[in-house]
Amino acid sequence: MPSTANPVQINVNRLIMGGVIGGIAMLAIEFFVHAMLLRDEYLVLTEWGTIRADHNLRGALLHHMAIIFSGIPLAFLYVLARDKVGAGPNTAAKVGVLAWLICLPGILALYAFYNAGSTVPLATAASTLATCIVGTLVAGSIYRD
Repeated sequence: MPSTANPVQINVNRLIMGGVIGGIAMLAIEFFVHAMLLRDEYLVLTEWGTIRADHNLRGALLHHMAIIFSGIPLAFLYVLARDKVGAGPNTAAKVGVLAWLICLPGILALYAFYNAGSTVPLATAASTLATCIVGTLVAGSIYRD
């Protein structure tokens, strides 16, 4: 049975605010990498038929909102971790790396099983590492008890 001696009091408003702002930072990083740096790679993948040529606005909106809201669980994990190992950027970075490790198998599936070349999957792995760390750092910097 879990102990209820000193339950963690979570400031839900700051957690959500930090998570959403962290998620916006994550979306900015992903946009820069995928829409700007990898633009030519995606044009080739579209020519190959790997990526759809028509724009799926509903799907893009869903994807962007999922990135933004993924900052909330990162903020939550940071709040839980800081209670055990201490607050600060080192804890936030470690939580970000752990979150990235959870995402990594799905990202590597792009490389292993899809006709997407190697540049996009490897850049996605790198950008996801950056977004997980930055999103957690931003959320953690905003969170206050």
